[in-house]
Amino acid sequence: MSLSIHSDIQAPKMLEQIAQYARMLQRFDSCLRSQRELGTLRRLFKQGEIMAQLESCETELRALLAIFTAKQETGLATALVKFNIDTEMRHQELLEMISSQSSSFETVSLIGQSSLNTSSGSFSLLPASPKIFHGRESEFEQLVDILMTDPARVVILGPGGMGKTTLAMATLHHHKVANKYQTRHFISCESAHTRDSLVAIIGSYLGLDTSSTSERAVLALLSAGQPCLIILDNFETPWEALEGRAKVEAFLALLADIPHVALLLTMRGAERPGKVQWTHPFIRPLMPLDQAAARQTFLEIADETHDSSEVDQLLKITDNIPLAVQLVAGIAASVGCQDTMERWNLERTALLSAVHACNFHLMQRSCLV
Repeated sequence: MSLSIHSDIQAPKMLEQIAQYARMLQRFDSCLRSQRELGTLRRLFKQGEIMAQLESCETELRALLAIFTAKQETGLATALVKFNIDTEMRHQELLEMISSQSSSFETVSLIGQSSLNTSSGSFSLLPASPKIFHGRESEFEQLVDILMTDPARVVILGPGGMGKTTLAMATLHHHKVANKYQTRHFISCESAHTRDSLVAIIGSYLGLDTSSTSERAVLALLSAGQPCLIILDNFETPWEALEGRAKVEAFLALLADIPHVALLLTMRGAERPGKVQWTHPFIRPLMPLDQAAARQTFLEIADETHDSSEVDQLLKITDNIPLAVQLVAGIAASVGCQDTMERWNLERTALLSAVHACNFHLMQRSCLV
């Protein structure tokens, strides 16, 4: 590894940015250390508070990192675009050469061009299909049916931890959905707090140059493309701020105006964004799992060797909320149901307070949106 120093680099400013970045990393490390000092169950039921702290650190970390790497990213993006253009030109030259050899190769040429267009149209990777997925069969079938209609515009709603993202990922990989939408994008909106950042993130997933991404560029690319499905996960992040909601909804409406683009949003709360004609019938906000689905989820994570009555006791703690079931099952898989219950009984008073605080935090977030 070599270090190249250029005369146009302002050393004091660069060192100051490095110092800010180091201080932020130190604060992030302190936050993580404080969480590790808590007991396992305390961390479980203080997840709302913990997530708020980590999100705050992550936001500051991303901001500093964006400033620190802006020039490098611009250069890399430019090089990538040039590389893609050069590759396409060489591919096209090869196809023309094959086509000129014989008229019988015309079909091969057309197939090659089609493959080039589809392969270069997406830079995003799809998340894996969930391996443990129970209790959402009705919503799953309804979502698939909606996505078979044109145009499809749907929102998955519900409080935090109800499995909205998991349901969206399962739908994404259904064979009917995959056959209809050869191009699919799963886009996390967790770091998009404004319309501009939302546009930038979507543009990045679509493979646009980060230095020139704009609302017009995103819309033009999607309008000229093939039928596609766009999943906007955690859309409450850019939408919930009242001061920027109108702009976010206006951009969402422009996306919805593209007839061959299907939209699937996941959001905390019980309210859908305005300015879009959502497909009927609506998907009802997700609720806790029924007992059978919660038990099946627990046993697939923690194994079936546990006592049935102990499993039922632990499920009561979770209120059959999917995320809580998964977390408690993970603890039970490590230390056993009996030890998990003993810890619960030992720290019950403190944990109950943490549970109420966590539930209040989740309900407050849901009410805000």
